[in-house]
Amino acid sequence: MTTLPQTTQVRVPQPLAYQPTAAAPAPAMPAVAAQGQMTPADVWRVLRANMWLIGIFLFVFAVGGVALNQIWLKYWPQYTPRGYLMVETAYQPDLGSPLQYEMPEQRLVAELRTQAELLRSNRLLSEVLNYPDSPVRRTQWYQKLVPPGADTRPAKEELRKRFRAAPVPDSKLVQVSFTCSSPSDARIILTELVEQHLRTYRTASDSRLAELRNQLERRARALDQDIAESARLRMEAQRRLADQGMEGVGVFSTVQAELSALLEAQLRREEMLLQARSMLENAEAAIRAGGTLPMVENMVENDPLVYQLRNQQIAVEIELAGVAVRGPIHKDVVQLTERLEGIKRAVDERRAERRANYTAQALNEYRSAVAVNEEQSRQLAQRVSELQNRLRELSREMVNLQIEQEKERALREQRLIIEKRLADIEVTDAPTTMARVDWAANGRPEDPDEPSFPQLKYLLPMSIFVGLALALGIAFLREFLDQTVRSPRDIARVGQLTLLGMIADEVDDPQAANAQLAIFDAPHSLTAEQFRQLRTRLQHAASLDTIRSIMITGPAPMDGKSTVAANLAAGLALNGRKVLLVDANFRRPDLHRLFSIPNGTGFSDVLNGSADLGDAAQATRIPNLSVLPSGARPANATELFESRLFTDFIERALEEYDHVIFDSGPFFVVSESVAMAPRVDGVITVIRAHEESRGALQRLRDSLRQIRAEHLGVVLNAVRAQGGGYYGRSIKAYYDYQNA
Repeated sequence: MTTLPQTTQVRVPQPLAYQPTAAAPAPAMPAVAAQGQMTPADVWRVLRANMWLIGIFLFVFAVGGVALNQIWLKYWPQYTPRGYLMVETAYQPDLGSPLQYEMPEQRLVAELRTQAELLRSNRLLSEVLNYPDSPVRRTQWYQKLVPPGADTRPAKEELRKRFRAAPVPDSKLVQVSFTCSSPSDARIILTELVEQHLRTYRTASDSRLAELRNQLERRARALDQDIAESARLRMEAQRRLADQGMEGVGVFSTVQAELSALLEAQLRREEMLLQARSMLENAEAAIRAGGTLPMVENMVENDPLVYQLRNQQIAVEIELAGVAVRGPIHKDVVQLTERLEGIKRAVDERRAERRANYTAQALNEYRSAVAVNEEQSRQLAQRVSELQNRLRELSREMVNLQIEQEKERALREQRLIIEKRLADIEVTDAPTTMARVDWAANGRPEDPDEPSFPQLKYLLPMSIFVGLALALGIAFLREFLDQTVRSPRDIARVGQLTLLGMIADEVDDPQAANAQLAIFDAPHSLTAEQFRQLRTRLQHAASLDTIRSIMITGPAPMDGKSTVAANLAAGLALNGRKVLLVDANFRRPDLHRLFSIPNGTGFSDVLNGSADLGDAAQATRIPNLSVLPSGARPANATELFESRLFTDFIERALEEYDHVIFDSGPFFVVSESVAMAPRVDGVITVIRAHEESRGALQRLRDSLRQIRAEHLGVVLNAVRAQGGGYYGRSIKAYYDYQNA
C-alpha cells in the first residue's frame, strides 16, 4: 500500500435539479432586505440594540444642559434690551401738489430695510465709539474691551456682532437690540446707537430741508414771472376783443348780430332768386310751346284800343242782329256784316300787336328780376364771408384769452401751494416728501429683568437633541463599521448566496442549552425546529436525490460546523434516509466526542485501505445514522483527498448509504477542506454570527467558485436574541405557541 496515492481527477458534482435560489422565508425567518439597503426594521433593530446607549446619552446631556445653563447664568449671563423705531408712511410725491399719500407696501418694505441697513452701517458704529463725550465710552463694557489709549476696533467688532436691527414683518417698525453682560450698559449702548442714527438722519433732513426751501423759493419766483407774463397777454387779448366790438367772453357782439341779420337776408334773397328763375323758366317754356302768358292776356284784354274795338264790335253785332230779318242780301245787312268783319280784323291785329309787346315786356321784367336778385345775393354772400372771417379771428382771440385766463389761474394756484409749503416748512421738522423716523410710542429700550442667554427652555431641548443626535450617530456608526455577519441582511450584502437557515445561540434556547444533538435530544426546542427548517430548505435548494455527498465547512474555527453537521445528518436520518456522518477534520476531530464513540479506527484508516468501511462505521442511537470518526491523523491528508482513494470512498459509501456528510476543517485554515470541496456534490458553509466578517464570507464564496465547488448555501449559526437581535420575539412566540 502506497502512502502517496495517485492524484485523481476532481469529482464532478451531480447537476442540481435547478439553480439554488433564496428560499421563501419561513415563519421564524425575518425578511431579507435588498442588497445595500436599510429597511425600517433594520433601523428599529439598531435603535433597540443601542437603547441603553441612547438612554445614557439623553440623561447625561440633559443633566449637562441644566448644569451648563446654571454655569452660564452665574458667570456669563447676557442681557438684550430691545427698542422700536417708527417709519412714517405719509409722503407728498409732488412739490406742486397739496395731496399726501400713504407709501405702497413695496416702498414701505424698502424704507424699513434701508433704515435697518443704515443702523448697521460701519460709519454709525465709528461715530458712536469715536465721539469723545459718547455715553458708550463710559460703560464697563467699553472699558473692558478698550483700555485707555487703545484702538477702538475690538469694541467696534463687538458692536457689529451684538447689535441687531431688522424690520418687523407686517408693520412700520424696525426692531433694534444689543446684547452684553450688563443690562444697563446694553440699554445705554442701544439708546446711543439709535440716537446717533436719528441725529445723523435729522442733520441730513435739515440739509435736504434747506435745499427744498431754496427750490420752492426759486420756483415761486419763476411762477411770479409766469403769472405777470400771462396777465399781460390776457389784457392784450381783452383789448383787441374790445376794439373789435366784443363786450366780453361769452357775450354776442355787434359783429355776431350783423352776421346773423345778413344770413337771414341772404336766405330770403336766395328764395327770391329761386322764385324769379322759376317764373322766367315757366314763361319761356310756355312761349316755346305756342301758348301765352296769363298775365299777358289780361294786359291785352285791358288795352284801351282793344277794349274800344270790342265795344264797337258788340254794337255792330247788336245792330246786325236787328236788321238780320231783312235778309242776308239786304244792303244794310251786307254793310253791317262788312263793317263787323273789319272791326274783328282790327281787334285781332291789335291783340296780336299788344300780345307781342306785353310778352316781350314780361320776359324782360323776369330777366331783370333774376339779375337783380343774383347781384344782391352775391353781395350778401361776400359780406357774410367777410363777417365770418372777422368772426373767426375774434374767436381765436377769445380762445387765446380763455387760455391765458386758465393759465393765469393755474399759475396762481401753484403759487398758493408753494406759499403753503413754505409756511409748512417753517413749522415742521421735516418735509413731507421724506420718510420720518423716530422712536415709536413706548419703543425706547429699558433695562431687561431676565437674561436673554442662557435660557433653560432653549438650552435643555438643544442639549437633549445634541445628545440624541450623537447617540444615534454612534449607534449607526457602530452598525456601519461592524463588518461581521449578524443577520440575513449582511448575507444579502455579500450577494449571490443562498441562506439555508439560522440557528439560535444555545444560551437563548433553554430547552436546548446542553443538547448538542438538539434535533434528537430536545425535539420540541426552537433549535430543533430550526434544524428541521434547515433540512427542509436544503431539500428546496437542491435535489437530495442527486446531491448525496455534502461537505460542511466554515471560514474559521469554532463556527459550529460539527454541531450543524451532526444535527443535519440526524435530521436526514430521522426523515427516513440512511446517512453516514464522516469526521473529515483530522486536525481537531469532534464527532466521536459528540456521539460518545471511540476514535481508534476511522476515516483515515478506510482511505489508506487498512480498514473496511463497514467495520469502521459505527451505529448511533439515532436510527439510520452511522458515524465514521476521523481515526488517526495521516501525514498526507491533503494528498489523500486529492487522490482517487477519496472518490472511491464516496462511491463505496453511497452504495450503502443515501447520503454522506463530511464534517471538514475551517476552509481558510486547513488545505484538506479546499481539496475536498470540488469532489463532493455540494458544500454548506457555516458562519458564526458576530464572529465572521462579510469579507471572509465573500472570499469563501469566491474561493469555492474558483475551484468549481457546488456551494449549496450558508447556515448562520449562534444568532443571539439580544436587544435589537433577530430572535428575541421569535423564541418567545415559539414557546408561547407551543405551551399554549
